[in-house]
Amino acid sequence: MKHGWEYKKLGEVCTLTMGQSPASESYNSEGDGLPFFQGCSDFGKINPTIRIYCNAPTKIAEANDVLMSVRAPIGTLNIANVRCCIGRGLASFRATTKATNSYLYYFLKHSRNKLEALGTGSTFKAIGKDALFKFPIPVPPIKKQEEICSLLDKLSLVIEKKKQHVKELDNLAQAIFYDMFGDPVENEKGWEVKKLEEICLNIVDCPHSTPKKADRITNYPCIRTSELKAGNICWDSMQYLEKEEYMIRTARLKPIAGDIVFGREGVIGDAVVLPKGYCFSLGQRTMLLRANSSIISNIFLQRVILSEWIKKQIRTANVSSTVAHLNIKDFKKFDFPVPPLSLQQSFAQKIEAIERQKKLINPSIAEVQTLFDSRMDYYFG
Repeated sequence: MKHGWEYKKLGEVCTLTMGQSPASESYNSEGDGLPFFQGCSDFGKINPTIRIYCNAPTKIAEANDVLMSVRAPIGTLNIANVRCCIGRGLASFRATTKATNSYLYYFLKHSRNKLEALGTGSTFKAIGKDALFKFPIPVPPIKKQEEICSLLDKLSLVIEKKKQHVKELDNLAQAIFYDMFGDPVENEKGWEVKKLEEICLNIVDCPHSTPKKADRITNYPCIRTSELKAGNICWDSMQYLEKEEYMIRTARLKPIAGDIVFGREGVIGDAVVLPKGYCFSLGQRTMLLRANSSIISNIFLQRVILSEWIKKQIRTANVSSTVAHLNIKDFKKFDFPVPPLSLQQSFAQKIEAIERQKKLINPSIAEVQTLFDSRMDYYFG
């Protein structure tokens, strides 16, 4: 135990309120009553999305209370920036004199995996009030808590600023696309239009099976829809394969650098260009496109896929009323604008320059994140 620190139960250092959904007739969208938050997607410290109000709240969280999702996914956190009504998917934590809300926030953030492990339920996991109340928490003096939170706040701010810079570069890439090619939905510049199957050398669906993932990081990442994030690869959730499994999953076609992976089910319409240096395979619900470079640039093709031009066609072709789903045979027939190749290549050069800038920023994000994580482990581990 660190000098001057105590170990207590979470319920001894905060007021814990479990959410409860009010009667359905108390809901409205006209702003009558308190904002109502049900689950982790609807609350936030900055600009929460308020979809519903409640004029007869049963459980209330105050501004600056820590809010946590207590049903799958357990442990998603944020801080309420308004007084609000909380439904059964949330719990609120309000520090007493032994702790501060900021300290509770960072402690719970570090404890997410442990809290998730305490979840029970056959259909979806949930954590109850008793388990939360008894959860152990290290409690340093208030002054030390403030020092800890001040450092973690500064590191968090650095990370967010760097991520915002990356986002601004993505926005710049989109602006360049529209400046050079106009609104693709209107096709105001009158570009020639071709079917996807006319501009690709290969269009290959994923194996319809769950890959046998390795228990270590290998050179064989298996990219799924969960790794497709607004045109970028999310490496945090990446699964990896052993070589034998990779060979099985790429028997039809081995993905190469420059190929495009497209998400065709669930949250459909995202796409990434595969980078050099890896032996990728396809996870479920994805497909692979290999552009015919004599007709279309792979970078231009990816940007068209991410545009409203393709989103509109996806909405028309979606064959499922419950889970969004796009058949590969339908996707092959989608229309794509085909400007002069020289113009596409000029665009690709600009995008590659932007990507180089992002590659300079991303390692620094990782470095600060590593420092943040190590401090979290030191204080709360």
